[in-house]
Amino acid sequence: MASHRNSPPLTIITQLLSISFFLLLHSPSPATALPATNNDAPSSLVNKVCKKTTLCSYNDCVAALALDPKSSSATGAKALAKIALKLAVSNSTSSEKYIDEMAKNEGSSPGLKSALEYCVLQYQSVVLLSFRSALNEVDDDPLTANHDAKFASDGAYYCGEKLKSGGFQSHDVDSIRTRNNYVTIYSDIGFAVKVLTDLQFLLF
Repeated sequence: MASHRNSPPLTIITQLLSISFFLLLHSPSPATALPATNNDAPSSLVNKVCKKTTLCSYNDCVAALALDPKSSSATGAKALAKIALKLAVSNSTSSEKYIDEMAKNEGSSPGLKSALEYCVLQYQSVVLLSFRSALNEVDDDPLTANHDAKFASDGAYYCGEKLKSGGFQSHDVDSIRTRNNYVTIYSDIGFAVKVLTDLQFLLF
């Protein structure tokens, strides 16, 4: 397993929004934060996992898992991990397609086009590969699965750094940063499950 870079501090902007997750994934300009959660309290399992996240806020963790209603009835860490990873794969697949379409837009400058193509590569070779591997490994090798989930965030980080270094500022670029935040959230959730397992709060 490749070593991880030290994750930089990350601020996830949390706002109350009246937009659905479907619109976030398919809109050309998604919102800057996760949809607000409903008034139902999270399950004990979701509560424990989200209290152990370090890169995203507790509220963003709860909101991300709530996108699949089955998360509230998950009875073990392995079941919750599968739910989170399936959401991660679905979300990241949509994001990869979104960025790829933006890169192919004739209106994109050569510099932005190059940065976007780099992001597509990061999503294909790091983010999606890691999340899919983690999902396939949950049953037989949960430790490796959690490390792969953690590794997925590297792709989103390097994509963000590429856009930042190029000085690209636009609403569309901000939408990619939002998508990168989703990767970080699901990556963090996967690793939080491992932390709880290591502390023997939960068992696979």
